[in-house]
Amino acid sequence: MADKIKPLIVTLDTNVFDGANYSYDDQDLSILKQYIEDGVIGRLIISDIVVRECKRHLSEGTETLVEEFHDKFDSLSWKRVSSIGKLSAVPSYIDKEKITKGLHKLYDDYLKSTHAQIVNSDGVNLESVISDYFNYVPPFKGGKIGKDKKRDHKKYEFPDAIIIARLKQIANECGELCVVSSDPDWQAAFWNYSGVKFYKDLKELFSSITVEQKVSAKAIKYFNSDVVKFNNRIENMLMVKPVNVRGNSYDRDGIETGIEYDDFDILNIGISSKIHNVDYAGETEAIMTIAVRANIEVECSFFDEDNSTWDYEEREYFYRAVGLAREMHEIKFPVTVTFKVKDGQISEWIKTDAKLPRKLVLDEETLLNRRFIDTDGFYSYKKTIKCECGHKIIVDVMEFVETSMPIDERDMGVETQHDILCETECPNCGRVYQITGSIYEYPEGAFNYDQTEIKQLDTEENK
Repeated sequence: MADKIKPLIVTLDTNVFDGANYSYDDQDLSILKQYIEDGVIGRLIISDIVVRECKRHLSEGTETLVEEFHDKFDSLSWKRVSSIGKLSAVPSYIDKEKITKGLHKLYDDYLKSTHAQIVNSDGVNLESVISDYFNYVPPFKGGKIGKDKKRDHKKYEFPDAIIIARLKQIANECGELCVVSSDPDWQAAFWNYSGVKFYKDLKELFSSITVEQKVSAKAIKYFNSDVVKFNNRIENMLMVKPVNVRGNSYDRDGIETGIEYDDFDILNIGISSKIHNVDYAGETEAIMTIAVRANIEVECSFFDEDNSTWDYEEREYFYRAVGLAREMHEIKFPVTVTFKVKDGQISEWIKTDAKLPRKLVLDEETLLNRRFIDTDGFYSYKKTIKCECGHKIIVDVMEFVETSMPIDERDMGVETQHDILCETECPNCGRVYQITGSIYEYPEGAFNYDQTEIKQLDTEENK
């Protein structure tokens, strides 16, 4: 496929490496290397100033890491546990120079593996750079300071101006240059510049490469035909992931607000997903990034102090009631999927890699809504619907009571019939289910038996 694409000449700004966290085997930088190996990208050009900036950032990051590491090992909490088992084998000192040297070598090795051409800025016309400075020509400007240039704006503008001037020379020599940078000053400097195509990140570059490739189109079709299975796969992944639900929060003064939950259960997870980008389409595999949104419904319990008694002698609450809250949280995250390509066709799904932390935290940042449950009487009875697509839906049918009536009086009190009418849609495939019938309560506050049925409704999508 590579011989059908005109080889590109690509250059990267420092923020591309920063954004990838210098993870050369991870998604974007790895795909960039693959495109170079395939010949789709013919040359990778890196300014000598970018190289120096990257190595400076690596050095600064190492210094911060070492300081934090040593602060941790000087803390009383570490000294208290450091003699336990294998913990005593953890080194309490990190050689900053050794780490910095190692990180610089990894960076150099990546540039070498991608056959990057390091271009010097010696031949730049400084007179034109100074003229741009006095005339506020990008990257020089007199107003807003970018988020990455908070300190001493001119200190960052001059190196950028020299890089940009050199890259314009290269664009003139080569005819066309692909510039990748998230810096708005760079974008302004290259705006409508003949021979330069500007991309805000590597994914945008990859998208432009793959958009017309047949394998890319087939990968999109393959994913869309299998999206329900993908959603269920992500749901199952989230179901087994460690989760922490926080009902309390702290303001800037450290004052706690909200509720401290004692326990929680995940009731439902609904997944929606769409293709964000086709990152790579080659002869042996295709890689794409999927934008995923997960709505997670949780039921949280807490000790209800408002309906409890304070024991002055024991100086603690005598809890008479447990409160319940149901919350809906939304999290968004990218997922990388990899397909195997054989003879120009997508043959199988190889890997699914969700970019998630080790533990999910559901708190005020992810909260969509919260409601408190009245726990008086017979307040909850849950039924599980097993959808044909594989998704499980948990419905508390007592929230969908149409009518309630006493039907009998026996030794332990009144028996009550609760008539149910409920419709719910599977969030993963759109099938609609209806629950009808009655739930019987006897004695008061207790479940007796269930006479409801679940049926799938015909919809336009299911016909």
